[in-house]
Amino acid sequence: MEWVYVVGLALVLLASVLLIRQLDRPAGDWARTVRSRLLMGIPWGTLVAVGFVLFVYLVIQDGRANVYDPVRIPFQAWSYRYPTGMFFAGFAHADYGHLIGNVTATLVLGTLAEAAFSHYPQRKGAVSFGRRLTNPYVRAFVIFPLGVIIVGLLTGIFALGPVIGFSGVVFAFAGLALVRYPLTTVIGILVIQAIRRLFNAIRRPTISAGIDAPAPAAPWWAEIAVQGHAIGLFIGVAIGLYLLHRRGIRPPAWRIWTAVFLFGIAQGLWAVYWFEGTDRFLLYQGIGVILVVILAMLITATLTSSSRELAFEFSHRQVAIGIFLICLVLLAVPAVMVNLVTTESGVAGEHAGIDVEDYRVIYGEEVTNRMVAVVDIDIAGLGEVRTSGVIVVSEQRDIWMTAISKQRLQSRGQGTVTLGGIGWREHVTAEWDAWKPVGNDSVYQVWLEGPDERVHAFAADAQRAEPIIANHTFDIFIDDAQFNVGVERDGDHVGTAAIPAHNETATIGEIDLRQEDGDLYAEHDGTVVRIASRD
Repeated sequence: MEWVYVVGLALVLLASVLLIRQLDRPAGDWARTVRSRLLMGIPWGTLVAVGFVLFVYLVIQDGRANVYDPVRIPFQAWSYRYPTGMFFAGFAHADYGHLIGNVTATLVLGTLAEAAFSHYPQRKGAVSFGRRLTNPYVRAFVIFPLGVIIVGLLTGIFALGPVIGFSGVVFAFAGLALVRYPLTTVIGILVIQAIRRLFNAIRRPTISAGIDAPAPAAPWWAEIAVQGHAIGLFIGVAIGLYLLHRRGIRPPAWRIWTAVFLFGIAQGLWAVYWFEGTDRFLLYQGIGVILVVILAMLITATLTSSSRELAFEFSHRQVAIGIFLICLVLLAVPAVMVNLVTTESGVAGEHAGIDVEDYRVIYGEEVTNRMVAVVDIDIAGLGEVRTSGVIVVSEQRDIWMTAISKQRLQSRGQGTVTLGGIGWREHVTAEWDAWKPVGNDSVYQVWLEGPDERVHAFAADAQRAEPIIANHTFDIFIDDAQFNVGVERDGDHVGTAAIPAHNETATIGEIDLRQEDGDLYAEHDGTVVRIASRD
């Protein structure tokens, strides 16, 4: 019956359009304005860009095989040694939700940016078909899409860290749109949210949910590529600055400042963070908001400063543009430094793992995070950053990443890493198996299973259960990939046995062990105590 909700939504939207048309009775001014900038009133360049992004997702990333699980790892911007990742990083996506979010934003902000660019020349005296560069068809189907590809490449080349996603280009769209239509762009952010909600309402009209403990995950702000977004925004503003200068347009300062500030806050440009330790992050929220205010001031001054001479024969405008360009360079330089340095496989060769083509998948704990430590910089005294979990390494592609954190694997019990390249994909599955002694930490082991083999990748240290029966103590440990119980009495070793299967028993000296429904019990002379549970 969910189709009823979809039909109902379509009907009320149509009724809204008809109501507005009846009440306002527009004379066609809006349509004429759109057609004066876009060929036939359609953002062809934006649609071509969306088509290319979908092609990358469905074909290059093999999203056709599983739309929710594309091949992601090889299409991130790992280093200049791996041009495939550098080229596709600005157009590939991590998953279906990531894709839909950027496509939605592109349809809105890309349309505004394309209108600001305009398919028709905006300079006085210019003729649309006077030369090739002013031909509306060339501008719509060649120049604008080519510009999108160039910006996408730049956001990958100058992004800090192994980023992935079209959001750098989306922020470039926003930068150009903010320059020409500042307040309309801010409204566009609300339009994007409305479109996403409509899309979700159509895809899932009803949702059943309850109170449940969520699986461990990084905070949302730790998954934002702030530097990459800022690079895109600066590029878009630079393009807009050039267009406004050629067309002799000077926007009001208050509109620019207000729009940039609201946009920066709404889109998380304040989310400046760094790694604090194993699976922990530190958010510099106060510094981030200050930087957004400075960004608004900088862009406003760059766009609206006068040509009046300031000092040393430089005008206010030239000084502002110079500072703007210096900031752009300062944003890009750290990325160049990092991307020129290669990662080291390091710990990968010391652990049992699965080899798939040029990839190696291992499980490690408290190992140096080589993705963070490519350049050895101690920020705010935080020191070396370590990580625990399923790690993927490829020397050929210069890849080093924690694909599944220890906390996430423990919470879910299983996780899958999708490996591959152009035209192929494979999976490696990680499995978490654990027993928890009463009153102590879990004893666990991790298995990795690839296309051709299954590997015992990790075994935790033994732990002692808290209960004591007749001076007997119980240690849970792993030996030869099997969970065992070791029994001691007054410090002397009594014996060892594997944890029995469900509803079976084992005897060690005077102790009988029995497992029932994932609970392990020890019995001595009629006294029964639970000593461990399946975790």
